[in-house]
Amino acid sequence: MKTSSVSSSNSSSFKILARYPAVYAVLRVFFSPVKSLVARCRRVAVHCWPEKVSEFPYKKNEEIGAINIEIKQDRLERGEVFEWPNIVELNLLCQEFSANKQVLDVGCGTGCAAYAMSKNASHVVAIEPDEATLQWASHNRSASNLRYLQGRSDALDSEDMFDLITNIDVIEHVDDYLNLLLDFVRLLRPTGTLLLTTPNRNRDKPGKLCPSYPYHVQEFSASDLYFILNMFFDEIELYSLKDVYDRTSRIPVDINTRMTPIIVVAKQPKKTIDIRSSGPNRIKRSSSCNRQNAIDAEFPYSRNVS
Repeated sequence: MKTSSVSSSNSSSFKILARYPAVYAVLRVFFSPVKSLVARCRRVAVHCWPEKVSEFPYKKNEEIGAINIEIKQDRLERGEVFEWPNIVELNLLCQEFSANKQVLDVGCGTGCAAYAMSKNASHVVAIEPDEATLQWASHNRSASNLRYLQGRSDALDSEDMFDLITNIDVIEHVDDYLNLLLDFVRLLRPTGTLLLTTPNRNRDKPGKLCPSYPYHVQEFSASDLYFILNMFFDEIELYSLKDVYDRTSRIPVDINTRMTPIIVVAKQPKKTIDIRSSGPNRIKRSSSCNRQNAIDAEFPYSRNVS
């Protein structure tokens, strides 16, 4: 995964809250009503003064980095489940797409999806930036055709091409998600598939201006994902689950859905990508380009596919 650096103080604060859930719960009790009132006032203002909508932007949370295993271990200490059953179902869903394929699982966490896919895939590479999380996965979920790597997708060699890339509930944790998607295109074979899942931003409060879960940098609606991914893939299919605890309940959805999670199956990666559609400084990116070559300093996503 491609992530941005954040201050150590902010990261430490979130880790303290994760370690002391009672403190976090008390803070939520006091601050949630205030946060809800501010968000409601913003929505009313946007409705009453649409011409001022730019003054009420969707606000992101700060990216705090990978602390996957710490959160899960804290849940165990509180007598809760190590992995949420609905998230386990999403991870096991990957196995439906991995038969006899060379697979890359980006942001593998504790290896739930990677281990499941190793049962029928030709080979699985699972990459995760957090060392402690990766050590747990390597110790508890190993297989002869499963290789764990510590790091991020931008560190992988373009010569390592994959038939399937899975990214399960990761993109909402990443600030620089466009470069994450560029890595997917770079690392997929022309006939490859991306399987990506994320919570639906419109699942309960359409139009909310900030993710309520502090570990989510930003959240996406189905239409957000469809049009973003359309820049990177020629064929995009959207699905969700009628029952979030049953991966066999997957059904097709359209861009207006409020169902969650959003499950994206993207095919035919565009090896030449047009990010800017018009103008004298139009940028074309090819998978053969060097990521380090900045083309247009004024354009915020000017790094290349590879």
